[in-house]
Amino acid sequence: MASPIAGADASKIKVVFTDMDGTVLDEQSKISPLTAETLQRMHTERDVKLVVATGRPFADAHPKFAKSGLKPDFFITCNGSCIYNGEQQQVQEKNLDPALVHELVRLRIGSRNKFATNLYRGMEWIADLELPEIVPGFDPSFVCQNIGERLRDFTLDDCAHVQQIWFLGHPDDLAPLHAHLAEHMDGRARFTYSIPTIIDVVAPCTHKGDAVLRVTEALGIKNVKEATVAFGDGMNDETMLQTVGHPFIMGNAGAALRAAVPHAEVIKSNEEEGVACKVRELFNL
Repeated sequence: MASPIAGADASKIKVVFTDMDGTVLDEQSKISPLTAETLQRMHTERDVKLVVATGRPFADAHPKFAKSGLKPDFFITCNGSCIYNGEQQQVQEKNLDPALVHELVRLRIGSRNKFATNLYRGMEWIADLELPEIVPGFDPSFVCQNIGERLRDFTLDDCAHVQQIWFLGHPDDLAPLHAHLAEHMDGRARFTYSIPTIIDVVAPCTHKGDAVLRVTEALGIKNVKEATVAFGDGMNDETMLQTVGHPFIMGNAGAALRAAVPHAEVIKSNEEEGVACKVRELFNL
């Protein structure tokens, strides 16, 4: 059946990429029953692959989908740093330079830091502050290790195998941090606001768009623009939305993303189950 996407044939769409937070997850960080059912039907009735593309690590992302009865074909995690196939095997890992991590965990902006520093190292989540407002949104099996000021004592060996650093704070407190990163880290790492209160830092040339190309190559897709759909809401989704042929921006996304990907259609918000509604429309489910 012809797709509601102008000029597109839904039968040519082979894979759907989706972000998690603010996109396929609701504000309680859960996948709704309607969304789970829709994505399952998309897979079984239309033979369309599902790929999760998130800033979260695999140790947190995978359980959320498994508990909803979903088995994505690939997971792109830590904003493109890692890729896992449907058998939970890691097929890509791009780590930050340990020397850079060593520098970042010691970073001070002003008289004292007004933000939390977090590391994803392998299957570990390490932080320097308690995060009571954040932790409930993660799977209970993925435990944050709050080590406080001991993070500043990390050796170079401790800083190895880190896929992502993320800083959490008020936008006013993150602004000078972002300025510092732009001045001193440009070219040494890629840093992006995923939401106004989080700055993600990954290895250079690491982003969801590049991971999209790697996954489509693994799936044997020749015409990426014709065969791909993506859903996202944050600036860390920009490269993914630019790479696919049919990008959709969530209604809860900020103005910056809408401006960065002006050709993308804006759909319902995550709280309105926008992904489920659009997938049902696209594939006549």
